[in-house]
Amino acid sequence: MPPYDRKHPFLARLTQRYALTQPESNKQIMHAVVDLSGSELTYCCGDSLGIYVENEPSEVSALLDAAGLSAEIPVSTAQNPQARPLREVLTSNVDIGTPGPGFIRLLWQHAAHAQQAAELQQWLEGPPEALKAWIASKTYTSLLAEYPVRLEAQALASHLRRLQPRLYSIASSPTQSPHQADLTISVLRYTVDEQPRIGVASTYLSERCPLNAPVLPVFIAPSSFRLPENDDATMIMIGPGTGVAPFMGFLKERQARKASGLNWLFFGEQQRKYDFIYESTLVELQKSGVLTHLDTAFSRDQAHKIYVQHRMQAASERLWDWIHHQKAYLYVCGDAKRMAPDVQNTLLSIFNEKLGPDNATQYLKSLKEQNRYQRDVY
Repeated sequence: MPPYDRKHPFLARLTQRYALTQPESNKQIMHAVVDLSGSELTYCCGDSLGIYVENEPSEVSALLDAAGLSAEIPVSTAQNPQARPLREVLTSNVDIGTPGPGFIRLLWQHAAHAQQAAELQQWLEGPPEALKAWIASKTYTSLLAEYPVRLEAQALASHLRRLQPRLYSIASSPTQSPHQADLTISVLRYTVDEQPRIGVASTYLSERCPLNAPVLPVFIAPSSFRLPENDDATMIMIGPGTGVAPFMGFLKERQARKASGLNWLFFGEQQRKYDFIYESTLVELQKSGVLTHLDTAFSRDQAHKIYVQHRMQAASERLWDWIHHQKAYLYVCGDAKRMAPDVQNTLLSIFNEKLGPDNATQYLKSLKEQNRYQRDVY
């Protein structure tokens, strides 16, 4: 039997899931526990769990209705040439969310009316950026409703992209919990053109996946986001929102190892009362001495918004001491578009004050080269 990996996932059990945010929160963040017993899968702190999920049944039914196709028609895919019922393929194997340009071309080729064909051709021949933005507001179902065509079931299945696994940072310690992987899941719900959308993986794990049944295909996705080899090393962790997930694993692992290194966490969210995820665990880690410092930034608890980078700037002297004199390892996890650049600019600002503009960038580069500045951003 081949080892369990991305191509040969292990059927794990989802054994627990519970809310980390309060009902009044603007967000829904869940904690989930995946049982890896019997798999011989091993992970390191910083690794992710890859998970294959299923599409929402109502969205599958809506696509079938829009396409006017029977759920039982046998179809195959490039990844799985064995014919299976169309509903099964739409549920477990293909992405039925945002279409690609290939599907627009398929609609154009089968357009029922000249005007619709002209509209679709205009999008296909126009600027790629405009096509991409237009497609982002559509789904396969909405396009089929707007441009009704007669498609063969196999043609539809062949133009749907493979449903890709989702990667979640593991929030547990392999020393404390070698046979389970804890996950921190932000449940995604939003609207596009007044139409509700959902995160396929987050809603599956938080609502639809049955508990305690071996039905969840998983694998370990290794990462270079790693704890220092030296347990005496000092660490600074910056992880607002679900970016705190790997740092929960880091702290639990250091607790299990009885590591003597100092640990400093910057955590941010919207409201302390509703969104302080893992508060009780972090408080206990502080009381036990594992978490040396905890700086929090709750952006909506005051008139002006405060983020983790503001807390970093306010603690610039201590940060410089930890990074420069105590040779701390610096970790950033979370949003790649806004948070990570803001954090890096704050670091450069602190380095600039100490070293001058000519040396600040080089100093940051040297931290990267020493693996003392690591980012896991998405």
